[in-house]
Amino acid sequence: DIIHINPSLNDVSLFRESVFILIARFFNTKTVCFIRGWHDDFEDKIRKSSFLQSYFRLIFNKTDKIIVLGTVFMEKLQEINVLKNVDEKVLIETTIADDEFLDELDINKKIDAFNNPVVELLYLSRIIKSKGIFIALEAYKKISESGLSNYRFNIAGDGPDIELAKRYAD
Repeated sequence: DIIHINPSLNDVSLFRESVFILIARFFNTKTVCFIRGWHDDFEDKIRKSSFLQSYFRLIFNKTDKIIVLGTVFMEKLQEINVLKNVDEKVLIETTIADDEFLDELDINKKIDAFNNPVVELLYLSRIIKSKGIFIALEAYKKISESGLSNYRFNIAGDGPDIELAKRYAD
């Protein structure tokens, strides 16, 4: 068994995911942590706070592997000195499509899809200001006001700002 956690580097994720790491360690379960988002302001907080540095070291040194999306993030982990054996523990990955998927790509179907008279826009996230719902609604409003009528905006999600977003959209 392996526990795979996916935090962003921010205070909420750090504390939430640390609970899962500690539970996994209690049950001697391997853990992989994929830091999928990086917040520079929280990195600065870690750099300035000996408590956060100690907490990060205590928790994330208990993981078996950490995955980041680029060399720059591994280097930042080294700079803020919160992980032991960074070169051995941290894996660097990218988001490149597997060639297997490219074999199935039919460019003519893609061109036909672009000629479709309706362009579907999808907002898929929690309905909360910090996730950008109001920015997305404003962008769609500008598209509509520009005279483009072949766009449809779909929202999928739930959250504390859903009613406010509905009123904003009207």
